[in-house]
Amino acid sequence: MKEHQIVSCYNFNLAKRLGAYSAVAAATASVADTAGAAEVIWDIPDIVVGDDPGLLFNMVTGETASAASDEGNATPGSMRLIGNYAALTSFAGAYIYTPASSTFGAFVGVGSDATLLAAGSQIGENQTFGRNADSSSLGNYANLNNWNLEGTRGFVGIRFKLDNATHYGWADITYNDALNTATLHAFGYNDTPEATSTPPSDSAPAPLAITEFEHDTDANTVTLTWRKTTATSYILKYSTDMSDWSQDLDDGITAADDENPQDTDHITVTFPLFETLTEEPDLFFRIEEEI
Repeated sequence: MKEHQIVSCYNFNLAKRLGAYSAVAAATASVADTAGAAEVIWDIPDIVVGDDPGLLFNMVTGETASAASDEGNATPGSMRLIGNYAALTSFAGAYIYTPASSTFGAFVGVGSDATLLAAGSQIGENQTFGRNADSSSLGNYANLNNWNLEGTRGFVGIRFKLDNATHYGWADITYNDALNTATLHAFGYNDTPEATSTPPSDSAPAPLAITEFEHDTDANTVTLTWRKTTATSYILKYSTDMSDWSQDLDDGITAADDENPQDTDHITVTFPLFETLTEEPDLFFRIEEEI
């Protein structure tokens, strides 16, 4: 990827006809920095989380889903947010959990308290991470109850493992003790192992992002809408594992291909899928500026 190149990606599960990912209405955007590291940002619609078992959100894929139970969330990179631990009144309040059986996942904080971080904080090995172990079936945790003020919004710093490599990230959360809720606004991580992750500020420009997605199984096509940038052309890449992005579905995509030119802020294009791609259980798409 070229320095400063902007990318955006979106995924769907062909076998499940998109249903499992309907909660992810906004796509991921990642911006490469000068060292080649990339911040992957999942800018989702706000999700208000109440009593346990709460909400699952995957740092890597951007998927969000209601947790089926307090136990068993062992997917790498998958965190669990609870607005109120109602199952045990002595532990009432908001909590965030790492995947079950994680011996390394942790949150920036002191003791069991998650530290309220501001935009622009450097989340990496320089921070103190509290690894508060629950049972192996639940994962490690931190609580947000020390954030005090009603409706307090901030960032939770996160450390986790992917393929035995350390990654750092964050979750943008509002905690409201009076309502017994926590609202998840966005989350992200640095996809380069050991690299520092930095939550974005409100003043950051809107990133290149896939904002709408439609899969037509009859026509065997995908229609993508993404935010228009200053780029003169774009590349659509695909992957089956979110690791290998070497394959292009199309390139040289310009404003002339836009199927909805009345929308001056976005570009919408329909792409045919190769027959072999329809046989893949998972398929991920990424838009890049062709610089």
